[in-house]
Amino acid sequence: MSIFSFPGCLFNRHRPQRRGVSWDGRQYIGECRDCGEPIQRHGRRDWRKRKIESEDTEGVPSST
Repeated sequence: MSIFSFPGCLFNRHRPQRRGVSWDGRQYIGECRDCGEPIQRHGRRDWRKRKIESEDTEGVPSST
């Protein structure tokens, strides 16, 4: 990310690459056009850094 990139990325406000946005069955996901991070849509014009699936399940006991 260059110094002249969108400053919102520093505050977890991202802008998606519109052609790369897809629906995964639960939410819209894509990649930030400024910093390249994986992002997800939280609302209209509200894109945030996407949480990794493994982070969501940390500390949860497995069923095996």
